[in-house]
Amino acid sequence: MDWKLRPDFSGRRLEVQLRATGSPEQLKKLTLERAPAPDWRPREARDARGPLDIELERQERTLSIIATRDVCGALELRYELPLTTDPRLLIMEMPEGLHASGESLYILPDFSAQEPIPTTLEFALTEENHYGASSFALGRSQGFTANVAELRSSDVLAGGLETAAFDGPVVHDHAALLGLPYYYDFRWVAAETAGVRSAVDEYFGFESEAPFSSIFIADAALASAEDFSLHPRARSMLMAIKPDLDWAGEVRMAIATLLVHRWLGATVRIVDAETRDSLWFTQGFSRAIAQERIYRLGTLSDQELLAEVNGKIITLATSPLRDRSNAELAALASAEALRVVIARGQLYAIRLTALLSERSDLQWILSPLIRRALAEQRSEIPLAEWLESIERGFGAQERANFERMVLAGEPLTLPEESLGRCFVSRRRKVAGYRLGFELPPRSFDDEPQVIASVEHEGPAWAAGIREGDQITSLHHVAGNVEQPVEVTIERDGHSLDIRYLPLGEVARARVWERNPRGDAECWAS
Repeated sequence: MDWKLRPDFSGRRLEVQLRATGSPEQLKKLTLERAPAPDWRPREARDARGPLDIELERQERTLSIIATRDVCGALELRYELPLTTDPRLLIMEMPEGLHASGESLYILPDFSAQEPIPTTLEFALTEENHYGASSFALGRSQGFTANVAELRSSDVLAGGLETAAFDGPVVHDHAALLGLPYYYDFRWVAAETAGVRSAVDEYFGFESEAPFSSIFIADAALASAEDFSLHPRARSMLMAIKPDLDWAGEVRMAIATLLVHRWLGATVRIVDAETRDSLWFTQGFSRAIAQERIYRLGTLSDQELLAEVNGKIITLATSPLRDRSNAELAALASAEALRVVIARGQLYAIRLTALLSERSDLQWILSPLIRRALAEQRSEIPLAEWLESIERGFGAQERANFERMVLAGEPLTLPEESLGRCFVSRRRKVAGYRLGFELPPRSFDDEPQVIASVEHEGPAWAAGIREGDQITSLHHVAGNVEQPVEVTIERDGHSLDIRYLPLGEVARARVWERNPRGDAECWAS
């Protein structure tokens, strides 16, 4: 397939030309996943015999384009997509250029979802300093192979972009930025992200020949009410950020966790056959490995490490759901239930790493499982197989510990020196973090965020937040009860600024701190 994109910023439209080859059956019907409007249609369709009449079928936002006769030779299609500042439509105009999602850009023939398709992408740009970028490559002219599923789950940027490319023995990454962040150098962020991606793949012992793309958009509207939103995409990640974002531990952990999740979750997952629960593994273990990788790289500080680990310990000590089993939490399917499940998986992964410290680390038990599953072409590892691996590596007692601490929800303990000799644990009083309201699951193209539920008699309720309020701005530091939540809501046509402390239940727990008697090497770090 050959694509040509011509942005017309003055006319606020994106002109698209497609030339597709294939069998008459494959070219008979094409699909646009998200049409821009109910009455939208392509401008022109033709083949080797000339103009081609088409019929349209619509199902919600999906548009099917059906040729009224067999297509002869190559199919050519011309269409225009409106540029808008509304991120829900996914063809978004910004002062510096445009962002288009594959769902709203590509009209695709009826190829098999996994069939590799040689593809060219050409950007017709009038400004000399304008560039093109996609989830697959950089430049005004791109050539790559991708399947239909990947094209739909990809992104395109065009305009005044910043770009960066990194090529090495195991690194083939590129990055692009649309927009102007205030407080950091994009090239440094791109290099750091490429380094983390390489460290994650090295951890699992795999090398990917395909480039990995990091696409950043600095725009407050697309970032949603919070400071950033992060989305896994085909061979890439899409990160929408507020221009004034502080590039710190929370952001780095989110990126590293997504990169680990490419292996633990997207490639292989451990699944309970009865409950289908796997979040303790796909989310919890992914976060633990992400934490370990970026701490070793030096991009996660000691204080950020402590905040990450202690936050999970405090969750398990103070959550009203802390005594529920994983099966019960899976049935609840709430944000608070997810927090507890992730905390159990992350802390148990830290526990296993500590038990392995004299021999190896967590990859010693994970890599063989993943390699065996990939060799057998299966994406799911039964929970029973994982339990057998624990018993072989650590004994029957540790298998029982996993079943008690992770599956049943009994108190989870960490061995001494779980974080290394530079940290010690002490029992003290802690306060739980309670945001006090829940938002529905969000993707970057959803409607504005609307509060799904509010915890009655919780801190958000006391501050005046109610179910159905629309959030236009939200700033909070997850896990930090001393940092006020600052939220702006829309209700009945009025804007309200609300500020409160996210203080939850108080309990006693064993949390970690820097070792005051640590050696000189500890204090030099």
